[in-house]
Amino acid sequence: MSACPKIEICPFFNGEMPQPTSTTDSMKEIYCRADYKKCARYQIAIQLGSNHVPDDLFPFEKVKVEKIKQQLKPKSKKRRKN
Repeated sequence: MSACPKIEICPFFNGEMPQPTSTTDSMKEIYCRADYKKCARYQIAIQLGSNHVPDDLFPFEKVKVEKIKQQLKPKSKKRRKN
């Protein structure tokens, strides 16, 4: 696979994440250079916009993707019964 199209501007890849971990380099190989479509940061950026990607979101945090989507989901208005 090819590298993530957002690799040049990604805070995770470019070392701008708060609290980098000892596995950061391994995650970069897996998520940034190989299978970027599985990256939680990429998924949020594509589905909701880059402005909705939390600063502290790591590529493996797929559970947070669903939580963020739920938080941003427009609440449906219930019809009032007459």
